[in-house]
Amino acid sequence: MAMSSNAAALPAPDFQALFESVPGLYLVLLPDFTIVAVSNAYLSATMTVRERIIGRNLFDVFPDNPDDPTATGTHNLRLSLAKVLATKAPDKMATQQYDIRKPESEGGEFEERYWDPINSPMLGKNGEVVYIIHYVEDVTELVRLRQKDGAQLVKESERLRLSPVKNFFTRNSVSVSVAAVTLFTVIMAVMFYRQAETIYIARHWLIHTHQTTEHIQAYFNQIEDSVVGARGYLLTGKEEYLIPYNSGIKAAANEQKTLKELLADNPRQQTRAQELDNNFSELKKGLAAAIETRRTTNTHVDLYPSLAHDKQLLDGIRKLINAMAAEEAQLLSMRSQSEEASIRSNTLFAFLSINLFYIGMLIAIRFITRLQTEVYRRSQEVAAVNRKLQTLYTQAKQQGAARLSAVVDNVVDGIITINAHGIIESFNTACTRIFGYAAGEVIGQNIKMLMPEPYHSEHDGYLGNYHKTGQAKVIGIGREVTAQRKDGSVFPMDLSVSAFQLDGVKYFSGIIRDITGRKQAEEAQRLLAAIVEFSADAIISRDIEGKITSWNAAAERLFGYSAAEAVGQESRIVPPERLDEELSILAELRAGKGIEHFETQRVDKNNRLIDVSLTMSPIRDGAGKIIGTSKVVRDITERKQAEKDRDKLIDRLNRSNEELGRFAYVASHDLKEPLRMVTNFTGLLLQRYGDKLDDRAREFMKFAKEGGDRMHLLVDDLLEYARAGTQDERLEDVDCNRVMEVVKTNLTMQIAESRAQIVHGALPSVRANTIRMAMLLQNLISNAIKYQEKDIVPKIVIRAEEEGEFWKFSIKDNGIGMKEEYLTKIFEPFKRLHTKEHYRGTGIGLAITQCIVVNWGGKIWANSKPGKGTTFYFTIPKSL
Repeated sequence: MAMSSNAAALPAPDFQALFESVPGLYLVLLPDFTIVAVSNAYLSATMTVRERIIGRNLFDVFPDNPDDPTATGTHNLRLSLAKVLATKAPDKMATQQYDIRKPESEGGEFEERYWDPINSPMLGKNGEVVYIIHYVEDVTELVRLRQKDGAQLVKESERLRLSPVKNFFTRNSVSVSVAAVTLFTVIMAVMFYRQAETIYIARHWLIHTHQTTEHIQAYFNQIEDSVVGARGYLLTGKEEYLIPYNSGIKAAANEQKTLKELLADNPRQQTRAQELDNNFSELKKGLAAAIETRRTTNTHVDLYPSLAHDKQLLDGIRKLINAMAAEEAQLLSMRSQSEEASIRSNTLFAFLSINLFYIGMLIAIRFITRLQTEVYRRSQEVAAVNRKLQTLYTQAKQQGAARLSAVVDNVVDGIITINAHGIIESFNTACTRIFGYAAGEVIGQNIKMLMPEPYHSEHDGYLGNYHKTGQAKVIGIGREVTAQRKDGSVFPMDLSVSAFQLDGVKYFSGIIRDITGRKQAEEAQRLLAAIVEFSADAIISRDIEGKITSWNAAAERLFGYSAAEAVGQESRIVPPERLDEELSILAELRAGKGIEHFETQRVDKNNRLIDVSLTMSPIRDGAGKIIGTSKVVRDITERKQAEKDRDKLIDRLNRSNEELGRFAYVASHDLKEPLRMVTNFTGLLLQRYGDKLDDRAREFMKFAKEGGDRMHLLVDDLLEYARAGTQDERLEDVDCNRVMEVVKTNLTMQIAESRAQIVHGALPSVRANTIRMAMLLQNLISNAIKYQEKDIVPKIVIRAEEEGEFWKFSIKDNGIGMKEEYLTKIFEPFKRLHTKEHYRGTGIGLAITQCIVVNWGGKIWANSKPGKGTTFYFTIPKSL
């Protein structure tokens, strides 16, 4: 569709400027909470500058107030942002206190501020969170108004009660009769306002009762959390369980103090609170003692007496809590009835007051009208105050529920609530992660859907039996059970079930922890222990002081000491002459360094020296501190003996090669002399007496001379072959371009006769032997010229290229080629593919080239097809 001319003429909107100018308080964050955009309104509200916060982490820019130890703003915001990343859904937070640091020009101190935040994800094409939009509303003034209203409710009531009486005595000009009626009316109004004051006081005590009930329950919850954490640590020894224990103890102390203040008006409740404090103090002492024993011994202790005593104390605390909650519930009922009675009484008095105002109006219309107006206005103010108080109470309750919901949804462990019939009532976020079900899929379903057989079939019967007999197998006791995920897979978990009542209805809550990882770790630990115990190598561990802490069966076999003799003792397997070596090794390990395949000697129980290879590493605790060493000891006595035997054999072979080289030289020299005499004298016979011999005799003489010549060449080649296989040659930097010039000079006659074309680019310098390099290239190029069809001009191309740590050379020709089956045989001595009548040679040239290349650490091979030519390749290391 074509764009209209007017639309085309419109400039492109500046979206960044538009965003920065919106009136709301907005931040745009990356998933790692880096600030990438901010609105001007946000900068103004937070007293910040855009250039100083863009690109920085949100919590670096806006930290908690360090002067406020109770500040939770950053913690709550982190939880909300993490929830948005996990659920990919917006999260509305409760009102938060999040103090803002003033600019340095204004002193730099923190200013108390309150905010209503909303965090919303922006998803990418693949559904991933690419940005988080953080919107806040500054509600500081509203919160302060609420605080001010709450503090001034009593003063306002007093003012409303006294102001009509005060106004009455200022009416000096009213007649006596009007004054009498007015006095009566004012008395009624005062009584009305007293009724209003009674309503306020009743509402005050109603709220006080609600607060007391909530703090009683909170006190018990913190005690339960501390007990659960302590039991988790006593059972597992894991420090992470002490976090809820310590936080529960601290929070319970705070609740204890608050509760004493709230119960100051009730001696009976104060007595119960004191007994509750005594039980909790005894419980704390018992838990602290058990934890200290567990920490110092680092072993499992007999937990059952402790758990039974803890349960007895906790049951006593629960009874006290229930008694206190019951009395508060009774007070709540009484005070609710009192409030309702006050409201009815107030309504009656309002009706009487209005009628009296009507009668008084006949006597003193002006005064009564004003008084009625005043009464009405004051009643409206009282009603407004009551409504505001109700709103504050409702908001506080909603915020508490929202905060509790946020905590439950962000805990690591799963929390499920079911009713007395086993129907799921709540299912937190951690449960979704553990079981794979969304909350909507399980709420309203029977809890047994999460259980495999036989628990699935047994659950309803167990629940029914519990309701009938009150006998609990799981409730109040933590245990390991098996659960079933949405995909049908089963997994182990820790389950802790507790029962509670809400509005007279019984519920059960279960705290669930997936222990698959722990079980796998335990299995891996057992497997590792089995590997260590049954390893063929000795495996020994020592503490930081050098005392042996473990000694496996292989160590017993190798050194002769049993585990009972070795564990707890210092090492006795280091020979005296190697003590300095051992101290040096320990110093390396204490410095955090490992040692691999260190060969040395150790001594066994019978003082027999053993050749060993040591691999050692430091052992660290969870904090990374080195607490010991681990050592793997391998017996290499047989290998050492084999190495000695090998060295002796190599020495004998080297001497044999030297003798063979000398023999080859002497033999070739001694063979050449008689061969030279045979060939020379045969030549003389042909020259001087050839005309006296018949053709047959001359042919025999020719064969004899040619055989001698070939024998001479063969002896020379054998000598070169023997020399090529030795290591005794001087290595130097060889310029292959200069070597090629020498080779072409040596082959001048062969090149001229065949009219061969030899092409090569720039060749590298290599580390080799000049004479051997010339022999190598000359053999290959000579063969390329020799093995050609008649009337074909030989074309030979020589190249070199880098291939990793090697130079790779290639000599390509257009000769007769060969079958693939001969490509390896041609490098064997005396292997000829053609008769000497067709192509002259001894059949040892390629064997010599192979010896030269292999002696330098390279390799040689060929690719060829009949009639398509041959390419020889060889490699030479770049450094020899």
